[in-house]
Amino acid sequence: MAGPTVIRSEAFVNAEGVNTHVNYNDGAYANVTNVINDLAYLEITHVRDGMNSLWQFGSYESVAAAGIKFTLVVGGGSFSATSGTPGDPSLNQRIGYINSLEQATPGSIFAIEGTNEINNFPIVFNGLGKSGVGTDELNAALALQRALYAVVHSDPALHGVPVDYFTGYGAGSIPLGPDPASVPGLADFDTQHPYPNGGQPPSFWVSRAQALGNETAANAATMTPAVYTETGYSSNGGTKGGVNEDVQAKYILDLLLDDAKNGIAATDLYELLDAYAPGSRQGDAGFGLFDDTGAAKPVAFALHNMNALLTDTAAEATSFAARPLSCTISGQSSTGDHLVLEKSNGSYIVAFWDEQPIWNEKLGHETAAIPHTVTLSLSFLANTVITEFDPMQGTVPVASFRGTKASVVVTDHPVFLQVTSGTTKGNGASNPNLVSPNLELSRGKPYATC
Repeated sequence: MAGPTVIRSEAFVNAEGVNTHVNYNDGAYANVTNVINDLAYLEITHVRDGMNSLWQFGSYESVAAAGIKFTLVVGGGSFSATSGTPGDPSLNQRIGYINSLEQATPGSIFAIEGTNEINNFPIVFNGLGKSGVGTDELNAALALQRALYAVVHSDPALHGVPVDYFTGYGAGSIPLGPDPASVPGLADFDTQHPYPNGGQPPSFWVSRAQALGNETAANAATMTPAVYTETGYSSNGGTKGGVNEDVQAKYILDLLLDDAKNGIAATDLYELLDAYAPGSRQGDAGFGLFDDTGAAKPVAFALHNMNALLTDTAAEATSFAARPLSCTISGQSSTGDHLVLEKSNGSYIVAFWDEQPIWNEKLGHETAAIPHTVTLSLSFLANTVITEFDPMQGTVPVASFRGTKASVVVTDHPVFLQVTSGTTKGNGASNPNLVSPNLELSRGKPYATC
């Protein structure tokens, strides 16, 4: 039978991003070399940051020169479209700063995002938003968004760069506002910051219905292009929303797979580093993939291992036609899920995960998940080898199976089965198991989902 829709493994890796604070000149981010090295360890080449001045411009240049692409947020404070001061630059000045980075390192701007979390950081733009009333604050953000979209797409250096929507709509007293997919001139991608609450698994919180409440039913059904530019878990533990480092790693892997399954075109985890040491006056929120010394937390180790498995370095890694895998899957629990990825050499990687709650918020400790044995059965693949990988353990296979069936025990984190066949060549065109091509993730269109 025809199995789940397949996506390219390299597209999955390319959709991963992480928030940074390159302009900090103290704490963990002050060492730009470490930032670059940490990103290389993760095999992540996209970061989200802010750049509303030329402060620490050399640091941005260094990161861009290392091949890292930026989503840059525009907004903050009170400003206008065309006139400003060094302390409160105008929109045109802010876009000029971004233009400078693009000119210095062509191709370094991945996207430009509207103002950040208007429910937490309201703005005043061209006089709108002064009242503090939710509708007025929304109108200020919308006015900025329209102006931002127009100036970016008319800038010769930036006109092809996607514009992301602003965040924080539909929170507190802020109305939902329009679906940007239904209103021309606002954004190329809808955007929100779906942080899971109470140490709960991510699937509910990052679902499109929960996170993107402004989507119309018609557009949601056809997968409105959307990105999540902040999301993640604090590893500070306790009973106030954080989890421990082990659960942080497991839930982050789940979250990235959820977003791919839901057609989210890019996910920027918050954040790369714990910016400051525990107990410092600046505070430490614990969301870093690395601690304040630059040491990898379990989540960074797991991401490194997963990306090592999924990265496809072939020339056609982002262009071959990914095709369905003929298979059946049995034994998944009600909270279990799966995703099928393909490499350009025709091998498949099937991810299995199960989002049982594994953090007790009331008591502040990790809990055990119930294991489930999940079986993958393949059809019409000759000389097949199925290899199991566990990113929480490392990059070395934990089991290997010959034949067309393999069973794995899925507990509280994703495991991966790599399927290789003696009849598969190139991108798999010679494999009789492969059928019609499917949509693929890019910054121009969303995933097709299972």
